[in-house]
Amino acid sequence: MGKGQVGLFIAIGLVIVIVIGLLLFARTYFVEEGLEQDRYDSLSEDTKSVKNFVDECLYQTLSEGIYFLGTQGGFVYLPDNYAETDYSNIAYSYYKNNITLISLESMEDQLSEYVKVTLFYCVGDFSTFPGNITYDLDTIEAETIIGKDDVTVNLELDVRVKDSIVDEFSAIVPLYLGDMHDIVYTIAEKTQEEPEWIDMSYLSEISLQGYETNVFPEDDDIIYSISQGDFTFLTAVNIEKNQEPVIYLSDEIVLEKNVQWNYTILYEDDGFVSFSDDTAMFDITNNGEISFTPEIKGEFNVTITATDDYNAYDSVIVKFIVE
Repeated sequence: MGKGQVGLFIAIGLVIVIVIGLLLFARTYFVEEGLEQDRYDSLSEDTKSVKNFVDECLYQTLSEGIYFLGTQGGFVYLPDNYAETDYSNIAYSYYKNNITLISLESMEDQLSEYVKVTLFYCVGDFSTFPGNITYDLDTIEAETIIGKDDVTVNLELDVRVKDSIVDEFSAIVPLYLGDMHDIVYTIAEKTQEEPEWIDMSYLSEISLQGYETNVFPEDDDIIYSISQGDFTFLTAVNIEKNQEPVIYLSDEIVLEKNVQWNYTILYEDDGFVSFSDDTAMFDITNNGEISFTPEIKGEFNVTITATDDYNAYDSVIVKFIVE
């Protein structure tokens, strides 16, 4: 059997495995969907009405949570650092040289907690329904899943309707929260790469995808607004303005031959700087310390440079005169 035939049989075998896997997945999916429908169909009409009512409340509560989270930069419960604006308090996605955007998992957890805490305000005491309907808030559990273009919440809550109990509820809100989170993360990455540059070409690219984008300066912060329809995700980036280093050093220094000279260069900067020079006469440490013994008389021009974390620098040319 030739190599070509062997390869063909391997390819056919892989296709068969993939097809079997897809069929098993489809069978499992439709069986589960059928069981869900069967469970729903088995409920009494009163119980169905209660379940539909809770599902609608769940949809409303989750929607409110998502819209509120969007105005606060992905948080329902704000962190310690955030930008205060006239519109809302907005969490940072980039702060002091670090990407601080909330993770999808944390957003899911906060939305789940929001649903658990506030669902009661919609559900109330079921006073609009006949009969005695009770539920136990101690049993409430919520799981939120954020997709690219929708947000799903699954709720477990024991609700007793006459002699039966319904305990599973769900809602899906069609909002592009996951996709917007990806967009904001890219904005934070681009800010980290070039802190003092707003990538307008990327914002234009986002607009072509159906989003409306706006940028607002706010003191030392920049507020980005990403919108689609009536849903808006706001985020703040903090651009720490860099102070360029300044070296304080005389332009002429007189030394004695064979006499050790020790000196620490004075400088001004709002962060860390590293020093360098262009001479073989001595070495300078990163923090600006010089220690050497001149052995040759003469005049030597040396360039000393201080560079900060932003690659901003100051250079001075010093004439060393060795007598």
